[in-house]
Amino acid sequence: MCLRENGVPYPGNFDGIIFSEEQTPAAVVEFSRVEYATLAKHRDNLRSSRLGEKFFREDKNRWQIVLDVSKFLSVPNVIIWWDANDDSAFLKGSVEHVRSKEGIVTEGKVVNYSRLRKNVMKEIRFA
Repeated sequence: MCLRENGVPYPGNFDGIIFSEEQTPAAVVEFSRVEYATLAKHRDNLRSSRLGEKFFREDKNRWQIVLDVSKFLSVPNVIIWWDANDDSAFLKGSVEHVRSKEGIVTEGKVVNYSRLRKNVMKEIRFA
């Protein structure tokens, strides 16, 4: 809390790597909990000029490490936002660059778990 209160982004980390059946890296994954709003509202905030830039700056180090690891491994990266108040709501996206908020790409629809799993598996070529 102290970092954000003083305008300092959190240090970078990432949540995991999805491996193929051959035990090779298939994707870097980052999970992000949304507590203050619905996922649809959060998606709209990420895309907005004022709030989108604020959220991007606060999490820039998070996105940088996700991008760096995925580039190093030559695999896609996946961000999965989940709604702390609705365990059936997910939003998928990715990090394309960290120069601006436009580098954080979100899909248009909030989806349930089975749709999320199908979309992620297809994206990383498991389906």
